[in-house]
This record gives sequence, C-alpha cells and structure tokens, in this order.
Amino acid sequence: MVGICGVIGSQDSKIDTLTDAICWTESQIQSTYRDDYVAIGNSDHDINFKEQPVTTDDISIWCWGDIIGCECKGQYTPRPDSTNEAEFCADLYEEYGLNFITGLNSEFSGVIYDHKSKTVSLFTDRLGSRPIYYTRTSNGTLVFSSLLQSLAVHPDISLKADPEFLGEFLMYSRAFGIHTPAKGVKKISPASIITFDMSGERVNSRKYWWPVPSEQNYSFSECVDKFKSIFQNAVRERESQDQKQGLLLSGGADSRLLLDTLERDVTAFHMNEQLDGNTEAQTAKQVAENISQDFQFLLRDERYYPTVFEKTTEITNFNGHPQHAHATGFIDEITGQVDQIICGQYSDTILGGTYVPRKFASYPVLRHLYPLSQPRPIDSPPAYVEAMNRGEVGDYNSPLPYLKSELSPQNSFRKRLSHGENTIQNHGVEYSSWRALVEYGIIYPLTNVKTFTFYETLNQMLPTRYPFLDNRIIDLVLQIPSSYRYRQNIVETALPELNPDLASIPHPDYDLPLHYPSYAKHYRRKKSALQSKIKERVSSFSDGDVIDDGGPWINHATLIRSDPFVKEIISQNEDRIRSSPYLDFDGVQQCYQDHVNGENYTNQLYTLITVLKSSLDLK
Repeated sequence: MVGICGVIGSQDSKIDTLTDAICWTESQIQSTYRDDYVAIGNSDHDINFKEQPVTTDDISIWCWGDIIGCECKGQYTPRPDSTNEAEFCADLYEEYGLNFITGLNSEFSGVIYDHKSKTVSLFTDRLGSRPIYYTRTSNGTLVFSSLLQSLAVHPDISLKADPEFLGEFLMYSRAFGIHTPAKGVKKISPASIITFDMSGERVNSRKYWWPVPSEQNYSFSECVDKFKSIFQNAVRERESQDQKQGLLLSGGADSRLLLDTLERDVTAFHMNEQLDGNTEAQTAKQVAENISQDFQFLLRDERYYPTVFEKTTEITNFNGHPQHAHATGFIDEITGQVDQIICGQYSDTILGGTYVPRKFASYPVLRHLYPLSQPRPIDSPPAYVEAMNRGEVGDYNSPLPYLKSELSPQNSFRKRLSHGENTIQNHGVEYSSWRALVEYGIIYPLTNVKTFTFYETLNQMLPTRYPFLDNRIIDLVLQIPSSYRYRQNIVETALPELNPDLASIPHPDYDLPLHYPSYAKHYRRKKSALQSKIKERVSSFSDGDVIDDGGPWINHATLIRSDPFVKEIISQNEDRIRSSPYLDFDGVQQCYQDHVNGENYTNQLYTLITVLKSSLDLK
C-alpha cells in the first residue's frame, strides 16, 4: 500500500515489518528511517518514489499524497515540477514554520520530526483524505500507519473489535469521524496538526480549518465563470508533462469536462459488463471519439467483483466496502498503459450536495414532479440521527439479522453526536454549525463518504489526481448560494459553454443533451428509472435476475444470488462468527438465505464479509 507508518517511543520498533505491511503491490518501493526515539517508514509507486525524509538543519519531513501548491499570506504558489512534495514542504517550513500546513492544497498527510525540540508532528489535509490511524502499546509507545490493518503486525498490538463501532460499520457501511471498528485505534482528525514528544505523549493539537458556509451574493453565471477558471487551473496543475495519462470515463458530465480541460492526450478507460447494448458504455465511447482521444474498454466478467473482494479486503480501512473498489481488477491493464490517472470522483458530492438531506415534499407525489432542491433544516441530534436512519446521508443497512440484540448501532451513533454553544461534534470531529455538519459533514472528513473505498484503492493502483478536491473549489462551494448548489448543476452548465459539441451528446441517465433545463432532465430521469424497473421486472420473469441493466454498475443483489462467493466466505469463517459475542451465526445464515429468496440484504452481507475478511479479532 502506498502510505506512511511509524513508531514514536520505545524502539524495539519492528519498523521494517510495519513498512512491509503497507506495501500492496510489487511496483511499490519503500524506505525506512530510525534513531533512538523515532522510526518512520514510507512507500510509494515506483514512478513517483523519492527517498524520504527531506532534512534541513532542524527537521526531517515525510509526505504522503499529492501536494500541488500552497497559499500563504494571500499568495498562491504552485509546486514546481522539479520539486517533490517533501522538498516543497521543507522549503515552506523554513519560511513559515508549521503554519505552512494550513495553506497546502490537495490530498496529503505527513510527518515532521523536529530534532531540536525533540517532537514529532503528524498532519492531515483539510478533508482528511489521506487518513493516519494510530494507537498505543501497553508501554505507551505510539504506533501509526496509513493502513489500519497493518498495525496488527506490531508484536504489542492486537486489533480487537470495538463492538459499538463495529456495529456502526455494519449498519452504515463506514466508520465515522475519528473512530474505527478496532478498539483503541483512532484516525487523526481532518485539517489537524498533532505534536508528540519522544515518549509518544501528545503535547499539542491544532485544528487549522473547518468548513464554514459563507454564501456570497453571486449570480449563477458568476458562479459558473468562477468555477470554470478554478477548475481549469486545478486540472492543469495536476496534469503531468512527461507521464502517460489516463482518465476514467463515464457517460456523465464530470469526466467529459475533465477530458475537455486536459491539454495533453489521454487514454480514456471505461469499465462495464458489455460495450454493445450498454447505453453508458456507448456514450463514453462516443465522448472519447468526439474529442479524438484513445478509448479503452475494460470488460468486467461475472467473476470480476468476487475477485475484487479477494484483492482488496486486506487493505480495507472500513471506509466503505470493496463493492466500490471498481477499478482494482484492472490494475495490470491500466498500469500497463498509463503512469497516472485523472479522476472526476466527488464532483456530485461536493458541487451538487449528494447525501445532503433535502426538504420533505408536502405530498409524496410532488417529489416525482419537482426535484427536492433545498437542504432540510436540521438543528438537533435526534433530527440528524433520523436523517441517517432514513438513508439520506448514505447507507442505512437495516435490519441486521445477525447482530446480537444487545448492540444498537443507532444508539451508538447518537451517543457520539453532541452540540454545545458554539460547536457541533460528530464522532470526535467538530463543526461550526448544524448547517456545516448537514451540508459538509459527508466530506469533512472525506472518509465519511460510503464510496471512499474507490478513492483509496485507486490511489493504491497508481498515482491518481482529483481536481474536484482542490482547496479552491471547496472554498468556492462554501460561497455558492444554496439555491444554485442544489437546484442547478454547475458542471452541466459549464461544459456547453466550453465545448458545445461534447455537451450535445445525450446523457445516459436522461437521454438529453446537457444544456437542457433542469426540470426536463428531472422528468426524463424519472422516466428512465421507471423504464429500468419495468425492464428488470420483466427480465426477472422471463430470464431470471439480470446482473447488467445497461448502466454503469452491475446489480450486486443479483450477483450475490448467482455467485457463491459470499456463501463461501461465511462458511470459511463459521468458527469466527460462532465464537464472537457480537455476531449470531444462525442470523448470518438466515440473512443470506432470505437474500437468495428475494429479499435485498446486499449491504448487510457486503459489510459482514468485509469484516470477516479483515484482521479484526471478533472475540
């Protein structure tokens, strides 16, 4: 696994073993550092690897991730191509001290070892997109790693399950805030700098940013113009001038905008079960050909996702389940053709407010006639928990037939949500207001998104760049009036202005060009969804359940019924389940059988097998 790890304190550190554990593929290269107090290991893709740390007179610094620039004292400076991340940070530290971290742009975490003050600081980016997990041994030594499960290789650490957060993972498909399903293991908060002394004791902690909605009096056209300018810079600062570039291309607007913005040629990859007869795949091909870029179709066969589960469960951090590790099965095909990927992930989540609870329609039928376009006012823990338990903020996997009755994930979630006079706290992460939590809690930290597995596994495959996670885009979104963020579509408005031909290709979700008004797209989406349901129903009567419905993703409920991989994992772990005080084996069997017989327990079964394939001690 590409990442970072270390030990602060007693130096029977086993740093080599820990560093080996964060390497996932043979193409990743590692290095280690140790002295009497500190041991650090890092791993990176061979094409990006640079020896770390970078050392000055006072400090040694390690960086993991992608740092493209820094804003200090109101001036933004892109990182020069000739300078790697750690060198860039070392130069900034010499000028600004630890304050330089507050201006770093993109996705990263890192370590600064101050030899003069005998302290070690761990730091994270604004959204906590490169999480660091840490725990303590019985003698107080601090052990940390970017891969939670790697901590288990340390001889003094056992990853025993924490029943409350294990229950939350099973119920909501991810671990929230700073907590994890492993007892005593936490992750560093987003936008944080935590400093430890040589014994591993915390001596200082600082949060340097949090999302504060601050709507400006912009017109919609001003918002679009600002977005276009920022996005073009965000893409070009991430574009490589000397490496072969790839793009994950769907039929949607975000990857089209990326394709149009890139200045150099790119290989466009599309993954699907079939090319002919699949609307999503055909649209992606048409988009690539329209702009004269190489199109590569990657065929997912019936064993694709079961194989992905086998490949990725060992590197899960419980931030989603391997269902979302969409590209992992094509690691050889993609890395054999390109050196880095540009990805449009999180466009809808950030710019469109996916997972933000919306106002209820006065009458249920109205939600079909008119899109719910405003966030629902939420100003209390019970109201937020209700939104969670309605599935409005991501997965809500209820019921859990196999979870023993003394565990209540809903109550556990409620206990970790509190509000004071000036702040809201959710699972150890503070927010400036209820609005900040409701509208931005899903990306602060980014690990709260149920699809984070896609992000972290893609980063393990090869260097991957995410323009929509640029600080400047986040800052703009915080200023955009709610009526535009939730009622309009900035990306679908920007593309017709930049490339009308590319935007004229009908979107596969609603079969209209992108420039059509939002209400027309809404009605066509509803029509397409109804047609898909009818098609699926008819097919189930004539041909049995259908795995491929012509869209971008397979029907996982059908996959579980047709392939024995879930049943096999359950069977292989029967003894672990029976010996666990948290899981009921009869309930597990009943859950699986009810799913086979027609109930939909897809998420309940996927979260379960994610846990069963992990190194968690379930006793």
